[in-house]
This record gives sequence, structure tokens and C-alpha cells, in this order.
Amino acid sequence: MNKFGKISIVTAGLVLPISLLISGLVTWHLKTTNPDNVDITAGLAYLRPILVTGYTLFISIWLVSLVSAVLGLKKDATAEYARLGLIMLVLVTITSLGAGISAKGAGDAEEAYKNQTQLQE
Repeated sequence: MNKFGKISIVTAGLVLPISLLISGLVTWHLKTTNPDNVDITAGLAYLRPILVTGYTLFISIWLVSLVSAVLGLKKDATAEYARLGLIMLVLVTITSLGAGISAKGAGDAEEAYKNQTQLQE
């Protein structure tokens, strides 16, 4: 039986989508209830709880996938699924980091443009 390897594959595939889904639900909840009575049209409204939720889930599910893959390498009948889980985890991690870096670069470019436009006025 290859229980741990299969768990690793499933969690590796869901690490980013689950993090984004739950972060989106937290955003939706906070902005519809607005418990702190802040301007929710501001881009940074409730940013801290949204990011903490997303990063915490990402890291937790990532660790579950990693531990499952390592256990699969040791305990499963064959190590094929565990190796595939590790490969998927690496690819998802690299892709997620790339997406984060490109999003930050785009945000920095927008901020620089706003600053440049304000100086010209």
C-alpha cells in the first residue's frame, strides 16, 4: 500500500489552491462584516489577517505533504508515489514563489508610477 505517497501527492497539489481559497473566504468575511469599521476600499484593509491565514495554511499543508512524502519513502510498498509527491511539492513551491515575486514586482511598478505621477503634478 502507498498511503503516505498518495497523501503527499494530494496535499502537494492542493497546497496553493486551498491557501488561496481560505484566504479569499477570510477576505470576504472580514470585508462584509467589517468588524474594525475600516475603509474596506483601501487596498491594505485587513491585509495582516489575510496574509497570516494564507501563509499559515500554505506552510502547514506544505509540511504535511513533505512529512507524508518522507514517510512514504520509508514505509510505503514502493517509493514512486512519494517521489512524485516530492517533485510536485518542489514544482508547486517554485511556481508559487515565482508568482509571489512577479506580483510584488508589479505592485512595486504601480507604486513607482503613482509616485512619479504625483511628482509631475
